[in-house]
Amino acid sequence: MESALLIQTARDTGADTAAVIPLSALSVHPEFRDLCAQNKCGRYGTCWRCPPALGALSDCVNTLRQYEYGLVLSRVFPLEDAFDWDGMMTAKTSFDRLLLDIYDALRTKGCADVLPLGAGGCTLCDTCAYPAPCRAPERAFASLEGYGLNVAEVMRAAGLSYRFGGETVQYCAMIAF
Repeated sequence: MESALLIQTARDTGADTAAVIPLSALSVHPEFRDLCAQNKCGRYGTCWRCPPALGALSDCVNTLRQYEYGLVLSRVFPLEDAFDWDGMMTAKTSFDRLLLDIYDALRTKGCADVLPLGAGGCTLCDTCAYPAPCRAPERAFASLEGYGLNVAEVMRAAGLSYRFGGETVQYCAMIAF
């Protein structure tokens, strides 16, 4: 699928920004994957698309190498203030739906072999079935960090601004293809 069509699909679906990058522009950083083990998000060991269930970082790298490009996208959400945790979580849910909407739109346009990587672990189900089998493996998504990717580096490689703090939160994702 042509890059301009991918970008337009992302924008039409609700992304504020979108760009296509070669995945060769990105480096894998084990320290970002290591942050997952600190379990600050509470999903480590409880979700199929988060470590350790995601598999070894080397497996994720091998999966990523099957793709040549990435559609990088983001959206900025307003917050009441920099400490508006509820607003951040509401925005995260909205962004995850946006990622899945873009993923579905790409699939209907014939771009079936893609790998969605979101902002944090999969939230497709209210409660992950882990360790029972995943209820929606064809739509579940891992995080950029779970694959050892630095979000700021991904955004920089895409030529997109990445800001955090203040009265907004920006969520970023990438769909490898």
